[in-house]
Formats: sequence, structure tokens, C-alpha cells
Amino acid sequence: IAGDFNARLIERLPNEETITGPHIYKEEDTDMNILSKQQLDNRNRFTEFLHTHSLMTANTRFEKHQKDLITYRAEPNGVINYQPPWTHDRYAQMDYIITNRIWKNAITNIETKEAQYVDTDHKIVIADIKPKMAKSHIEKGPTKKQYNKPNEEELPAYNNEIKKRRKLD
Repeated sequence: IAGDFNARLIERLPNEETITGPHIYKEEDTDMNILSKQQLDNRNRFTEFLHTHSLMTANTRFEKHQKDLITYRAEPNGVINYQPPWTHDRYAQMDYIITNRIWKNAITNIETKEAQYVDTDHKIVIADIKPKMAKSHIEKGPTKKQYNKPNEEELPAYNNEIKKRRKLD
């Protein structure tokens, strides 16, 4: 599932190690105290959703530069091309690709790209996915009988058999 979940994680709490990776957009010397009451409520709802459905944020599993973890600019008219300083009042990581924990290793990379032709305050989030499917355990039925072309010695007996079968039809 990919989308704008409108939740700023800021940091990974001890009970969130199964739902988030260690690479979260975080400005130095900040913690969740910078979040407003509504932002904290959005974060709590998001992490509860992940826990309830055994999901995890795939974005946070890949180590990237802070500018590449950012998915949202808070000042679309004042911030051009996602330029520093990388501060929480200007930028956030709110768009995530979430997956069932069973499939987490199928996602090999996640990158963000600035939208070139769309006026938006969000970056595009792109995932490289390489699923590894288990081999099928379905039993195969009996195989068809294989017929080989008769050699010179077998050819007369083969022709006689064909003649007999034609007479039976």
C-alpha cells in the first residue's frame, strides 16, 4: 500500500521495531515533542493501524540522506526544489509504502523523486519490488505416453499396426 498517511514518525519507539525501520526523517536534537496534538494523534493512529494489520513502513528500512527521506514540503510556494535547511518546520516524511511483514524482503529499494510536471507539495515514492515465489507443491498428473519415430527395423511393424487400426475404424 502506498500513499500519504499524513503521519510524521520523527522517531522509532521501542514497541515500534516491528513496524518501522531505523531510517526515519529526523532533524538533529528533536523528538516527538515537536509534534502538535493533532500530528501526534495522526502518528498514533498510523502506528496502531500498522500494529493491528501486521504491516510495516518499507521506506524506513533503507538508509538514505535526510533529503531523500523527505516526502513532503510544508511550504509549497516558499520551498523550491527541496533545498536545505532540512528542518521539520519545512519538510516531513509522511508518504509511505507499507507492506505485510512477510513480504518486506521483496522490496529491495525505495526512492523519492521530485514531481517534474505536476505542481505538488509531495515527492513521488518509488519502490523496487522483486518477489520470490515459493515452488508449487501441486502434484502433477500422469504424463502423456511418449512416441518416438520408428527406426528402419521398426517401420514395417509400425505400418502394419496403422493398417489394422484403420480397418477397425
